[in-house]
Amino acid sequence: MRILCIGGFWRKEHPILNALETASGSVFPKAEFVIEHEEMLHPHQVTRIRHFADRLVRQYDDGEELLLMGHSFGGIIVRSIEQRFENSKVVGMSTIFSPHGIPFWYALPLPEPSNPLVTFGGMYDWLVPYWFTQHPRAVGNVLMPTDHWHDVATNPLHALQIVIETKHYLFLKNLKT
Repeated sequence: MRILCIGGFWRKEHPILNALETASGSVFPKAEFVIEHEEMLHPHQVTRIRHFADRLVRQYDDGEELLLMGHSFGGIIVRSIEQRFENSKVVGMSTIFSPHGIPFWYALPLPEPSNPLVTFGGMYDWLVPYWFTQHPRAVGNVLMPTDHWHDVATNPLHALQIVIETKHYLFLKNLKT
């Protein structure tokens, strides 16, 4: 399995994605973890956003199982591409502090999720309030005692919680005994 982790807007670097990569190593030890982000991407760059999403599908539609993760607008990109893979099976999606409830994401189509989705919201997130991070079709909407990026980037336990909760909701919760 490949974990494709996508970053959001306005960042030259994504320390949250690095923290998630470290945490994923202990929870998904056999998975390949790939970080993707478009440096200094801005919401008004619609063509650039669409090209980035198209490139991700072209590059990773190679038959490998995919777990899609995205931070902030990266979660919106995850939702926009999850149904476009023809050769790779998407086993689930995890969106971290992503604004599902804000209706101005005109840059990308957002169909209803066709794969299991777990969402994370930050209790102290002033950029994307928790109630905007929830999705009504999610298998889990998790509230964390964090802000939008600093707490997860600097506290490995928060990143570990995201990865463990993702595994729980997407894989373990649905196991038949």
